[in-house]
Amino acid sequence: MTLLNSLRALRSKPVEITRQLLVFPLRQELFALPLAIVHRVIEIDRLYAQQEGTGTAIALDHDQNIPVLNLQQRIFANTPTSTQCLEPGTQIDPQEVTKYSTLGQTFSHTVTTQYLILVYSLQGDVIGLQIDGPPALKRFTESAFKPLSVLYQQEGGIRCVSGLILPTDDSPPIFLLNLAQVLQPPSALLGAG
Repeated sequence: MTLLNSLRALRSKPVEITRQLLVFPLRQELFALPLAIVHRVIEIDRLYAQQEGTGTAIALDHDQNIPVLNLQQRIFANTPTSTQCLEPGTQIDPQEVTKYSTLGQTFSHTVTTQYLILVYSLQGDVIGLQIDGPPALKRFTESAFKPLSVLYQQEGGIRCVSGLILPTDDSPPIFLLNLAQVLQPPSALLGAG
């Protein structure tokens, strides 16, 4: 009889729809892309053909060269790269330097493992988006998705965002990226919020 009651209880509970997203760090924020638009994630050792101040580079993956967009430049264009000054005599922990060495950096010439999210452009080309660390697959209920205020979309420091994900009350928000805006030419993003 308890099994029958358990089945009835399960049927009476509303099932909330969930979405699976790829969540990744960029600077000191968390961003997400719907898993359905992600081709795959790769690790690379180096980016090529990059010039200081430009928003593109090339990554090599087996026999394919992949254009890589500077995601930080497109999303944080109006905000300066965060740098912190240390007080004289401050001890530096080498493990912390290694842990945070990719935060706030633009494309690097050093040989370190970097992560690229590969997506398809509207023309069907594979494009890489460089991120600061390994991504994670996460599932969120529909109730966790919140709209971003119009004022922030127009004047905020983060562009190409279509909404927020608030997983729990005590965790930081995750910005849901709008891939169509991310893939626009930089000139089109200048006035975008």
